[in-house]
Amino acid sequence: LVFENGQIKKCDTNLSNCSNNLLPQSVQSVSVAKWFASNPSNGNEYICVDRKLYVFDGNSLTDTQATCDPNWSVAYDSSGIYAVDVQGNILKLAHGGTGWTTLGSQATYIKLTGNYVIALTSTSLIAIPKSGGQGVTIESNASYILPGGVTANRVFYTKLSVSVQNNQPTYDWQACYWTEGDQQPTCTNNAYWAGFSWATNGTLNSSGGSFIPIYRMLKVEGATAGQYPTGGTLYAVDPANTSSMTMLGTVPDGFGIFGSGIGDHILLSGESQGNIDVFYANLSQQNSLIRITNTPNTNEYPLF
Repeated sequence: LVFENGQIKKCDTNLSNCSNNLLPQSVQSVSVAKWFASNPSNGNEYICVDRKLYVFDGNSLTDTQATCDPNWSVAYDSSGIYAVDVQGNILKLAHGGTGWTTLGSQATYIKLTGNYVIALTSTSLIAIPKSGGQGVTIESNASYILPGGVTANRVFYTKLSVSVQNNQPTYDWQACYWTEGDQQPTCTNNAYWAGFSWATNGTLNSSGGSFIPIYRMLKVEGATAGQYPTGGTLYAVDPANTSSMTMLGTVPDGFGIFGSGIGDHILLSGESQGNIDVFYANLSQQNSLIRITNTPNTNEYPLF
């Protein structure tokens, strides 16, 4: 689809042989048209056109009768489209539906597992059934929650709790995950999730979790707690079996490390007091973490 001069046209991959305007005849011109979501079950694409949501089936555009906003946070799978509007309401539109259903409120960010919408609020992490109903509070009253990877039945996140005594803050970093059906999350103290790597083969997820399956989560344990965690030991963790871990190496003192990639071979960014250097690791090989650059006066980082 090509948006040109207020019209939406279907063109070939050379951006030629374009159709006439696909919008209804009553809509002569629009000001904003942006891709919004997909239906993994049939390949249909949703386009937000001047706050009206259209579905494209490969040939024509059809008005769903639902509203939209390109600024909404959106997630989707084979069960429908889920969004957080500017008021923080958690909305669901079933594929083929014509109106949004409200599932919750006060959210800033959402991800999907197989059966739940994982919603982040200012201090909490909540799992709300996709079918609606009472949600499960995974975390509450955290100082900060950083979402990590998500699989078909599990969500990973880093939690920070800050307490103050005699005007001195104490920082508690935890690497946590919650599995569908569990009453409580599982957490590791003095740890954080440092990223993940996507699988290079397998089946695409269409009913929750990362659309491209996560191959390994990256976890740092034994970090030195502070405003930002530093040091520790880096592991590659099987997201389906979190006890299966490969020890990749020691993170240098004073450095926090983060990265993402595809398959076993990844590059990571290590940061210490504003200085950024590049690291490499083979996720299937123990003690493979190495520092590629060491330039105190120059920042260098991977382009993912």
